[in-house]
Amino acid sequence: MRQVAVCLAGLLRSLPDVGESIQEFLVGPLDADLFVAGPAEHLAEWASALALFPTLAQVRLERENVTEFLHALGGNGAGWRAAATIKGNWLGCLEGEEKDMLRRGSGLCQMYGHRQCLEMVTDRELKRGRQYEHVVWSRPDFVWLAAHPPLSLLPEGESDFWIIDGEDNGGINDRHWVLPRHLAPAILGSWDRLIDGSMADFFQQQRLPELSTETYFSFVLATSGVDKLIRRIPSLAFVPCANPHKRKHIDTSASSWDDSGRLDNVNVRCVQGGPKYRHEYRHARQVSDCKGSRQWSLPLLWECWCAPKEELGMLHFMEYRLCVHAKVAAAGWEGKLDFYEE
Repeated sequence: MRQVAVCLAGLLRSLPDVGESIQEFLVGPLDADLFVAGPAEHLAEWASALALFPTLAQVRLERENVTEFLHALGGNGAGWRAAATIKGNWLGCLEGEEKDMLRRGSGLCQMYGHRQCLEMVTDRELKRGRQYEHVVWSRPDFVWLAAHPPLSLLPEGESDFWIIDGEDNGGINDRHWVLPRHLAPAILGSWDRLIDGSMADFFQQQRLPELSTETYFSFVLATSGVDKLIRRIPSLAFVPCANPHKRKHIDTSASSWDDSGRLDNVNVRCVQGGPKYRHEYRHARQVSDCKGSRQWSLPLLWECWCAPKEELGMLHFMEYRLCVHAKVAAAGWEGKLDFYEE
């Protein structure tokens, strides 16, 4: 019986292009059951790609209009309407006639995707009579370049809440999370906190002018009390350059990868079919090329990812504690490290 549930939630039109890499380097290495959630639009373009996943457990498709889902909840919607006064793409996908109800980005769709994932996983667990040990949330448009590190790599006694390195954008990287099952309701429960108004109350007290999706999720983790459990792993995947929806236009006119990059805080220019964010791609390519065909181990993690972190003085941060384990393993020490928090 598999112990890991991988959930892909979001726009699924890229699956024919990226599905093989997801199966080969994510679902397969983790020996995971796969759950997929997203909009039903353009089904004929990508449905055949589901055959790439032999451990597919459940698919949930709906017409993508999360604003309608909010209205369908009934009541006056005071909680989420209060949140809508806080600007930013953290509520991307919100649509409506009011000025603040038309947001670029996909933050609200991500929250709804989290909810869908948690419901599907819970439903599967009830049917099989046993909980998963880990839940993995990931983007369905990621191109994976190398195998995901095995979950057994983290030494016993450490946190097993993993977030990929980089692309925090002032908050926390929201593209790929590995969660211990008992934390899933808190970490994937932001939709409910939006509905009940608790997040609006919190942010209004902070008097923030606006929120990005990454900043929003960093606050979710902090207020859930799990931010100290975060451990980083190397990024081994990248988002491809494409225009999958109308909520955020991507300028695909770049002449080369060197011409790619952010035009401002929102807009991006890139080469169609290449990486959307060149730094994300270069970091993933560097680690995957170093790894090659070798199996993941702590010494290999040190060689390919952690050593440069030490040069930058990153190892004293709790998030990079895996690199401390990797350093002593690379030095040949086989004992157990104990950390004492002040």
